[in-house]
Parts: sequence; C-alpha cells; structure tokens
Amino acid sequence: MIGSWLIFTVTISSIYSGTLLSFLVLPSQPKTVETFAELSESVAKCTHRVYTMKGTNAIPFLMTSPDEHQRFIGKMMKKRNWFFEAKEMTQHPLKKENYAVIGAKYIFELLYRSQMDSEVLISKDFVATITKAFAFRKRFCCNSKLNEMVGRLMGSGIYDKILQEESFKSWLSKLKSDLKDVETKSFSVKDLSDAFILLLIGLSVLLLVFLGEIVHSYFRN
Repeated sequence: MIGSWLIFTVTISSIYSGTLLSFLVLPSQPKTVETFAELSESVAKCTHRVYTMKGTNAIPFLMTSPDEHQRFIGKMMKKRNWFFEAKEMTQHPLKKENYAVIGAKYIFELLYRSQMDSEVLISKDFVATITKAFAFRKRFCCNSKLNEMVGRLMGSGIYDKILQEESFKSWLSKLKSDLKDVETKSFSVKDLSDAFILLLIGLSVLLLVFLGEIVHSYFRN
C-alpha cells in the first residue's frame, strides 16, 4: 500500500510540474539564418523575404554571381519585386522577423548597432566589396595635407562615436514607436486553470489514498 502511494505521489507530482512549466516556459527561438545558402533555402520554402533599396546594384550583382544561392535569391527578388524605397530603408527595414535586407554595412550599423547581439545579425557573407575614394585633379595643391587630415579623423574615433550616438538615437526612436503598439498582458486564473485543476485532482487522490492507508492500518491492528 505504501509503495503504491509513493509511486502515485511521484507520478502526479511529475505530471503537475510538467503541465505548469509548459505554461510558463518561453518558446525556443528558431535557428537564425546566417549565410546565403541558408537564406536561399528559406526563400525557397517561403519562410523569408529578401529586400534591398530600389535603384541599387544589389540585384545585378546577385544575378551575375558565381554562387548559385545568390543567383537564386536575386531572381526571386526581381520576380517578386522585393524592394524598399529610400525612406523605408533608412528607418526600420527589419520591421518583420522574416525579413532579410541586403545593403551597405554602415546602414545596419547606424540603425541597429545597439541591437547587434540581441536582435540583429549582420552576416559574414557578402555580395560585393566596393571601395570609395576621393578624386582630385593632378595639380591639386593639398593632396598630402588632406590625406593626413582624413587619417587623423578616422584614427581619432570620431566616426565611430558619431555612428554609435546616432545608432542609439535611432534605437530609442524605434523603441518608443514599438511601445505604443505593445499591449501588456498578465497571466489570469483562466490561463492556469488546467494546471490548478490537475493539482486539485492530484491532491484529492492523495487524500483518498492517505485516508485509505489510515483505515487499512486501523482495521489491521
């Protein structure tokens, strides 16, 4: 009798704990798409969309790429007209979780630098590398001086500081906008009713077993 009571106690406790935790535990996060191969597969399964700013060379670069995954993504972007206007691209292009955006790295660092570790990933894969430089006439008088000043400016960290501050301002602006749309909800008794019902059933059964044990012991003695 005691053995049966112990087995039943452990079983009911385990079921109750599992049921309660199923209500409280957070859902596991799906694997993040990190490469063009994974992104291509997600686009083929219609779970993700890939956007770029309208008027850029991203689509031609993708469609002429030696990589088959990039070519497929470029064809799908052109076919389905996955483009952002300049205003959308510079505000919040990753407004939906299933969006991937192709663009200049500095844009994403400006918009999402404060969210890099928690919400946003910049892939290590790239479509193309573009070098930008100043062009001068051959007789320009101050070549070396200008190069020196640009070097000092970049080495001083001013660029990174400005980028970080503007990124933080952008994040605060998006946060205020998102908070307006968020409705705070708390657990209600209805949400946990199944868990409490199961607990009451378990306690009732345990009480009956306990009373049966007392009665059995009384008559045996």
